[in-house]
Amino acid sequence: MNVCIVTVYNSENCGSFWQAYALGKYIEMMGHNVTYLKRSCIGTSHDIRKTIEFSVKAIVKGRIGRVRRYIRTYRSFEKAIQNFPVREDIESDVDYVIYGSDTIWELSDSYFYRKRNIYWGNTAPKGVKKISYAPSIANTMENVFEEEKEFLNCLDTFSGISVRDDYSYETLKKYTKNEIDVVCDPTLLMDKFFYENFITQKVHQQFLLVYWFGIIPNSVMRQIQEIARSKNLKIVSFGESLRGADTKLEFDPFLFVSYYSKANYVITNTFHGTIFSIIFRKQFIVAATGKKKILELLKKFKLEQRNTDTNMYEKINEEIRYFEVEKILDDYRNESKEFLNKALKE
Repeated sequence: MNVCIVTVYNSENCGSFWQAYALGKYIEMMGHNVTYLKRSCIGTSHDIRKTIEFSVKAIVKGRIGRVRRYIRTYRSFEKAIQNFPVREDIESDVDYVIYGSDTIWELSDSYFYRKRNIYWGNTAPKGVKKISYAPSIANTMENVFEEEKEFLNCLDTFSGISVRDDYSYETLKKYTKNEIDVVCDPTLLMDKFFYENFITQKVHQQFLLVYWFGIIPNSVMRQIQEIARSKNLKIVSFGESLRGADTKLEFDPFLFVSYYSKANYVITNTFHGTIFSIIFRKQFIVAATGKKKILELLKKFKLEQRNTDTNMYEKINEEIRYFEVEKILDDYRNESKEFLNKALKE
């Protein structure tokens, strides 16, 4: 069968890259041919104009190191996205279209709202079967969907619907007669051995990996430094320029798995940062305040105690019982694979 995936494969975000890549590879393993619907980079994080704009601002401020990271990030993703076979349109040779994963159903986001007809299947030709795999509405409030009731009739045209979190499930089930399943993020369809095939850099130092979006509060930074000092570890920051880090890495999906695989400890505030901590069986802390998708993920794996931004030193020393986590992950992964197996046979 020919399968076209509609997702955000070309953002400068390691989680977005890996969810798109892992889903495609798993579907190929099922014996299908996979392509991705071409997505313009204009207005996205991988827009060359943004890279130029940010670089000019950094030059004016004398932050040349930041300019180098912007350029390296752009180049690394420009190279990485060549791994995706893309098509211009969904045509008659396509048997199935899969929408997801990531937050493509987040109608409170201006980009996804503008592109909603694409990401909710309204542009697919008649006769093509539509499936959603693990999209999320993120933190979109229900009143936004109430205002889009008529638009949401499109859910009834899907032959299979799944989402990646309970909040998306509870919200969307009110707007369709179809059954909705909750499945794992595509990155979890694969184990650590899959990702280790993409390690591009050997890492020998002992280090604490910090994968953080946005500005790190001073109180959190002090705790990170305390942990690193007490364990004689270097601090490696990924993506964001972290003041006080010994090594500052640009966003790069292959550098990402290279360092994740070797980290002694991880501190993050991101969804996929949490997922890859679990995949690589790391002792980690996540600051998930107000982030429903992370809180649900922690609850799923009975890791709620890893969520803190105050007593990090104490929590990082509480060992995660990964044999229990693995049991949950195996069941979750198998249920999710079963959804795909069933959906792609109907």
